Amino acid sequence: TPVVIPGKPLTPFSIGGADFSWELIRAANDVVDLDKHFAAADFAAAYALAEIRSEKETKTFLGVGSDDGIRIWHNGKLIHDNWAPRGVTKDQDLVPITLQAGSNQILLKVQDILGEWGFVVRIVGKDALSDRLISATSVGDMEQINLLLEAGVSLDHSNKSGLTALANARLHGRDDV
Repeated sequence: TPVVIPGKPLTPFSIGGADFSWELIRAANDVVDLDKHFAAADFAAAYALAEIRSEKETKTFLGVGSDDGIRIWHNGKLIHDNWAPRGVTKDQDLVPITLQAGSNQILLKVQDILGEWGFVVRIVGKDALSDRLISATSVGDMEQINLLLEAGVSLDHSNKSGLTALANARLHGRDDV
């Protein structure tokens, strides 16, 4: 796995005898538009590498959106694999991650089928996680509800409409939640 060192270019890598070099890409709206950078290629894959520095060990979530499939490695360990034909939407997938103190390497592989191609990966803040919990209560997504509650997401948070998770579950007739 390549190592990110600020101010130092990454060494090129080889796949199947072909050499590839890394390119710095910045996203204006959080979404990296790979079609823009790779001339609207179809049936292709791209890798992205980032470093997240953390002062201490921190449990958090990555909000992931991709068009189409995506794999994510954290410090060389596969933590997410979702092969799905879909368009990019922020936070389509919530991926739990424990950031180590110091440097954390995040490597992505984004695969395209046809049409648009891109991704967004970000650390999801507490308010966004609380809003996600509220949304999950309206559809009864117990897997996501349990994941968020186990992560310590607040039940007392209110969304823009003033609803808490419990109030939203009641509003949608979700007695099971």
